[in-house]
Amino acid sequence: MGEQVELQIEVTVDGKTKIGDVETKNGLNVTRIQVDQRLDSPDFFAVALHPSDDDPQKLATTFDGMIKAAKPGAPIEVKLGYKSKETVAKGEISYVEPSFKAGKMTLNFSGYDYSHRLTRGTMSRTFGDGHEANQDPGSILSTVVGDSGKVGGGSDGLSAQTKSAESKLEHIDQFNINDYQFIQQVVGSFGMGWDAQSHTDPKAISLKPVEKGSAVLTVYRDKPTGDVETDAQAVSVDFRLSTVRQCSKVEVRGWDWFKKEALLGTAQESDLEKIGGSDTGISQTKSAQGGRVLTVVDLPVRDNAEAKEIAKSILSKLSMDWMTADVVIEGRPKVHAGSTIKMEDFGTQFSGEYIVESCQHVFIAGAPKPYRTYMKLARNASPKGG
Repeated sequence: MGEQVELQIEVTVDGKTKIGDVETKNGLNVTRIQVDQRLDSPDFFAVALHPSDDDPQKLATTFDGMIKAAKPGAPIEVKLGYKSKETVAKGEISYVEPSFKAGKMTLNFSGYDYSHRLTRGTMSRTFGDGHEANQDPGSILSTVVGDSGKVGGGSDGLSAQTKSAESKLEHIDQFNINDYQFIQQVVGSFGMGWDAQSHTDPKAISLKPVEKGSAVLTVYRDKPTGDVETDAQAVSVDFRLSTVRQCSKVEVRGWDWFKKEALLGTAQESDLEKIGGSDTGISQTKSAQGGRVLTVVDLPVRDNAEAKEIAKSILSKLSMDWMTADVVIEGRPKVHAGSTIKMEDFGTQFSGEYIVESCQHVFIAGAPKPYRTYMKLARNASPKGG
């Protein structure tokens, strides 16, 4: 069956599987791999190498060569798979941590995709003249990402995919915060997102809203795996259904100082992209407990269109707390943050499609099940009648 297919491993540093004089092809000398992906932060990786040699003097020389090869800033790529290898992470080394214990030497190196450079330093700047509303938040973020590193006299070579906002701004300020913090402020207000997507391009970031795509994997409750590429059997699954953050409507209110009139933007169930079924958590909570309205009055807005965008963004985020799941499966490299996963045979209420909000790929050499994938799933709806 699929679970017995041999695992393939490849770790390259600066394009080479040989790190110094230590070969890592087919997982040789690799004792641990960890890759963490989230929809709100740069992707992280960590690799541990343990070279083996009976000659202590030769081992010391070999270890020194490994450290020189795995230098800070060196590009790295991690691939895992069964029938074929899939990239689970690309980035650059940020930490080098040699460990020495009673004749045993281990080299640990870790880092992030290149978008982590947006967290370095601080910046103060203003977009727009404060009079004409011609500043598109999407274009602003493309500029911020593309300019990364230029203040220091270089360029990080980053790029971003964004969406145009429905409303334009007269001005927006970045005041003494790093670029990553500024980006998070903007995407949170205008219904965008963050997906590092380092498995495809470590220097390209998607700031578009996360959308449900075709399921990359089906997880079964109690069925032997058919195709190791598309199916997986659950090791453990913990679901949670919560009504606590479900609101039937979000209102964002403000004041137009020039026209001397109130501003109002609203978002409700019809504004959501339904993920997981046709019966949203909002409608199910409303029928059981009555509707609730969340009114926001402490965010500055320029017009009704901007207020509505912010309201939709808030409602979308709250709605995804309706149904979540912590899932552990045998390792599947196709799973990434932002992927769509289908859960099968978990009852009508909890089966169906979910978005992967975060995932972790872990390989531990010598373990009974050396490669596992841990996922945090979420959705805002469930099948009708569930």
